[in-house]
Formats: sequence, structure tokens, C-alpha cells
Amino acid sequence: MAFCEIDGWCRQQLARNWPGVPIYSDIRSLNGKTIGYVDIITGGFPCQDISAANVSAKGVDGARSGLVFEMLRVIREVRPNWVIFENSPMLRVRGADRVLDELEGQGYAFWPLVVGARHVLAPHRRDRVWIVAHSERRAQTEQRRRVEGNDGLSPQQEATSGPRDGGARTPPNTFGCGIRIEQQRVPERRTARGVRDERQAKLAL
Repeated sequence: MAFCEIDGWCRQQLARNWPGVPIYSDIRSLNGKTIGYVDIITGGFPCQDISAANVSAKGVDGARSGLVFEMLRVIREVRPNWVIFENSPMLRVRGADRVLDELEGQGYAFWPLVVGARHVLAPHRRDRVWIVAHSERRAQTEQRRRVEGNDGLSPQQEATSGPRDGGARTPPNTFGCGIRIEQQRVPERRTARGVRDERQAKLAL
């Protein structure tokens, strides 16, 4: 588990709440290959160039919100099983297609959705865009693992992978923040082309 945060005060809070967890200071200089394998990369990249409050917003081409491409670079270097993005709902018209195209090019299936504070019974709306992505390559490996019956691991990996009979496993490594995903119900997978076609169909109506 590790964090990447450029703000000094925020780094202090992270260090206080998660003592001993590595904190990188700048994603622009972060080399994903030095992180090692993680199960999940999750991040809420800057929203200033995407927010509806910015009438001259440049979207993901902006200097701040454009850091999403640094996050995508780290994803490409690390190849995690799961990826989670969070940002303003205006991302849907200020760069979501480019983010989804990049994820698709890296071999991820994804589910863009809007979930707001009101959906967890908070007394305000505050909708947010979430993009949940899963590695298609890992999904194929998991399928082979089920068919082969040995988790698709080498003997060395099998010896250190932990119990397979319902016993406790080590929680997955995470990068960004401590989020776990229980893969129980998998919704219909989406592609960038499918999202674009659906939006165009709605506009045509």
C-alpha cells in the first residue's frame, strides 16, 4: 500500500493516519516500475479544469486535470488488476472519452457511473463520476485458473499464495488509498466505443 500526494499538509495527515506507509510526493516523477505489483490503483485527480465552476475549463488538457495522463502512465507501468477514478460529473463532457480510450488500449474493461453523496443518504447531492476498470488480461488468467484448478500459479507461487479452502487471505495490495473490491456481481462490461454510441443515440433522441 502506498500514497502519492503533492500537498504537504495532506501528506502529514496521511502519515498520521497510516504510519509507515510510503508516500510519494509527485506523480510526475513517480516511476510505476519501482512500486512493484499492486492489486488496485485508485485516484481522484485534480478537478479544477473539469469542474462546472470553471467556465473556461480545458478539461483533461488543463495543466492540473491533465495529471490524469500521469496516472494512466503509472497504470500502464504497474498493470494492476483494478483501477478506480473519481472526479467531477463534468468529466463526462470534458475528457472522459480520452480516459476511456486509453484504458481500453491498455486492455481494461470499465464501468463509468455517477454516484453522489445523496446515494448514501447524505443531506446533499454532490454527484461524482466514478470509473471502475478491470484488467481483461487478468480476467482471462482467472478463467484459466478456474479451469486448471490450481489458481494458475507456479509451484513456488502456490506454496506462498495462502489457503484456498476458505481460510483468510492477506488483503490485496493497494496504491492510492485502502479500497477493497469484492468481486461478486460483475456488471455488463463497457467499451469506449459503446459509451460513445450510447451517448450519440441519446443525443439523436
